[in-house]
Amino acid sequence: MALLKTPQDNPAYAATEAYRNGWLSRTVELATPLADQGNAEALFLLGLAKEEVAPAKLSRRQAMDFCYRRAAAAGHPEGEMRRWLTIIGSDLEDESSDAKSKLEAAAKEGSALAMRIAGEAEARGLMQDKPDFVKAGEWWEKAAAAGDGPSLLLLARWREGGFAASPNEDRAGALDYYRKALEAGEDDALIPMARLLLSTHEAEARDLLDRAMAKGISSAWLVLADLERGKGNEVLALESYGKGAAMGDTACMRKLAEQLLAENKRGEGLEWLEKAAAAGDPEAAGDLGGLLSSSDPQGAAAYLLSAADAGVRRAQYGIAMLYLNGKLGRPDPHSAVAWLTEAMNSGDAEMQYKLATLHEQGLGCPINYANAGVLYTMACNKGHAAAPGRIAFMATEGLGTRVDPVQAYAYASLAVERGDQSSKPLLAKLSSMLTPAEKEESSESLKKLRGAPGGAVGAAAEAGKPAAGSPSPAK
Repeated sequence: MALLKTPQDNPAYAATEAYRNGWLSRTVELATPLADQGNAEALFLLGLAKEEVAPAKLSRRQAMDFCYRRAAAAGHPEGEMRRWLTIIGSDLEDESSDAKSKLEAAAKEGSALAMRIAGEAEARGLMQDKPDFVKAGEWWEKAAAAGDGPSLLLLARWREGGFAASPNEDRAGALDYYRKALEAGEDDALIPMARLLLSTHEAEARDLLDRAMAKGISSAWLVLADLERGKGNEVLALESYGKGAAMGDTACMRKLAEQLLAENKRGEGLEWLEKAAAAGDPEAAGDLGGLLSSSDPQGAAAYLLSAADAGVRRAQYGIAMLYLNGKLGRPDPHSAVAWLTEAMNSGDAEMQYKLATLHEQGLGCPINYANAGVLYTMACNKGHAAAPGRIAFMATEGLGTRVDPVQAYAYASLAVERGDQSSKPLLAKLSSMLTPAEKEESSESLKKLRGAPGGAVGAAAEAGKPAAGSPSPAK
């Protein structure tokens, strides 16, 4: 919840923007050399990034402590108090208790910064057993009253519903806090306030966007372009995306590329995606890798791996398919399984189906019919055409479940209904095996399958954990 105010003339400004966009690997890449030079903002950014990316609890705490300690020594105003916050969140009881006492004492003595961070500690559940947004809000109110502008932004986001434990959305309350934040000189309020006002007070929203543009906030062009596109003003939208892209806004670059590609201007579209990817936008890298997968798999792999590492699900799926289909040399189902396991967390039915086939066949992992059954059922429940056919096959053969031709017939029927032609032979085979009474029973099961998720294999494999013991993704 740290709110960053790095001046544009500070060398760490680009790293700050990368962190704002959620690009943690790019943040670390840009901030590290500056941190080595003692840049306070860069050291602080590394502390924030390490809160999210370091793998082990103790090493993460040590890394944050080191970065925040150095940031404080270099003059960053939040460094020492954020170091306290990381210690409070650790499992070192004595140190945690001491840091908590220091933070509470500083807040009670009137430090607006300490009040804001105490509010964050309450919101994260570090001061008690669970998050307490009422107390967090009280601290932020006190901090705001003491002149802390970022606390007004936190209160606005809370009222807008921006936190998991936010109260019911209070649009009017959020706008009030955003207005106060603007009065306090917090330019970060311009864009979210404009977004809130677009549907009801467009003129005021446009004025806010103009103010943001005048201050060099490139994301204002993205908001304006999306507004024009929503009104059907494609020419104005494209022009605004172009202006935002020229200012370095990578989201505008991606939208501009999307439009150019739709107009069959592939070269220009790829060029903008390359610029966005080079600026550290993992979404752009994922898009670019997907577009290059057929014509240049080796080139695509570099982009896809970069995006996959950053958590872009379609890139994880894309690199998995390159490994599985041998586009990078010999087929590598081991790596394909690892990346598909990462990707399936998105809930995409095709990703779940692909991973299920690998578990069923034992490609890249041991054969695991329970995992396959769970994954096929997940894909089936999302409407995947072929998944019920595979469930039918497993129920017919007794793979991961008992032999159940009645349920198998229902699933095979569902697959054919969804257009899966490959399930027709199995359906015919099952039809010849069942009595009229069994077909009637199967028909009732089919009715349930059409209207609600579930099924024989899914129920039998419910305790299975997809991709248990799967390998780590290849880099």
